[in-house]
Amino acid sequence: MSPSTILIVDDTPTNLDVLVRCLGTAGYDISVANDGPTSVKQAALITPALILMDVVMPGWDGFETARRLLALPHIRDVPIIFMTSLVETEHKIKAFQSGAVDYITKPIQVDEVLARVRTHIDLYQLRKDLAEHNIRLHQEIQKRQQAQSDLESLNSELENRVAARTAELSARNTALNEAHLQLQDLRDRLQAENTYLRIEARPFNQFNEFETKNRGFQDVLSQLDKVAKTSTTVLIRGETGTGKEMVAQALHNRSARHKSAMVTVNCAAMPAELIESELFGHERGAFTGAVSRKLGRFEVADGGTLFLDEIGDLPANLQASLLRVLQEGEFNRVGNPKPIKCDVRVVAATHVDLELAVREGRFREDLFYRLNVFPITLPPLRDRLEDIPNLVFDLLNKHGRKMGRSIEKVDAKVIDALSAYDWPGNIRELENLLERALILNDGPVLSPGSWLPEKKSAATITSQTLEYVERRHILETLELTGGRVSGPRGAARILGLNPSTLESRLRKLAIKPNKKS
Repeated sequence: MSPSTILIVDDTPTNLDVLVRCLGTAGYDISVANDGPTSVKQAALITPALILMDVVMPGWDGFETARRLLALPHIRDVPIIFMTSLVETEHKIKAFQSGAVDYITKPIQVDEVLARVRTHIDLYQLRKDLAEHNIRLHQEIQKRQQAQSDLESLNSELENRVAARTAELSARNTALNEAHLQLQDLRDRLQAENTYLRIEARPFNQFNEFETKNRGFQDVLSQLDKVAKTSTTVLIRGETGTGKEMVAQALHNRSARHKSAMVTVNCAAMPAELIESELFGHERGAFTGAVSRKLGRFEVADGGTLFLDEIGDLPANLQASLLRVLQEGEFNRVGNPKPIKCDVRVVAATHVDLELAVREGRFREDLFYRLNVFPITLPPLRDRLEDIPNLVFDLLNKHGRKMGRSIEKVDAKVIDALSAYDWPGNIRELENLLERALILNDGPVLSPGSWLPEKKSAATITSQTLEYVERRHILETLELTGGRVSGPRGAARILGLNPSTLESRLRKLAIKPNKKS
């Protein structure tokens, strides 16, 4: 069946004759039904691009017929235009409530019918094109990082198509202005989401399923499964490196929002003066350097999940704005007083004691309670040492694939040594340590070596000053990261500090990181 087929449902032969003649002359394929039941039978066999529906018919009226047609899965997105001589407001309202996208009053004007039909078929086709393109992008990103040139080519093609459609729509009558604005917002959101996903460029489903023998972590996973079915705000708490972002991703993947993006904001890594613009976006000219409108992370995540990592470091002046979004579901772009509605599930994470921050006046008490609707606390690695063997094999497989290395067996002494360590850096420290081990180890068996951590005795620890212990721990972490202070694999991330804070501690302790080439 042609993609430009129009299904006409009308019991008046005169109307059918006029509509068939004018639409057929315009190049459309026509399918005709004289009543509601017949239209449903025909719709089960075809997928029309548009349905013209009479309201007053014997048996099922147009409202009932529309309801039954839209219940068919392949018809629910097809635009329906009602035709009737009923002009009362209540009938128009009922028409739109029944799923109609437009309303034509009788007697039928051929020019009006042609204009509206062309417009809604174009919009219907454009929505399908955009949705199909978005799905293709997600699938390609999920499989691998697509080459930059390919992404630029796809974006260029998308921009040209949207620009052409926008120019065509803008030339039409003023009644379609609202539809044009909605299309422009959809384009901006899609481009912003594509840009965000290109920057993130990471697998969506890493460690989607957790394996654990630890009762505490099993309880965490049980809570995760229960809350994933809702849109409740979740606060993930735990020490640095315990896998808070991994748990947030799993929560999103198991939710009804998994087909949309999970957008991440690291509140600690972003300069304070840019966080508001990143979260809520800005208008062109809102401040120096704002050369164009930018969508914020809340708009990009609309319909999906927004992960606010290190929420305890959110500046005080933005805490009130975040509270408003959580309570009212709306925000303002910087430089625009018009509120914008959004449907976003917020998942926050922190290693900070937020109760203490509230008592010290560094964190709003009302925001804390709004975030803490469903708290999940991740146990540190030292409390789930029984999971060390599974974690070791998972991490070795992950980094082994990247390096072209294969570890078939792990020496029991390695597992014993790793299980005897207290892991201040948690899973992130274990991951970095095993990546180093893969580089240093030869052969298919992972054997003990100098890369293994040393277990500290209680007597040794208590005989050392706090400054000595801090200095030693920072030096060991810098050694582990090859002298890197900042970045995703830097010492600051492992230690749970802002890079500027760690650099201040380095100066105080007279430590000069030696970066390895």
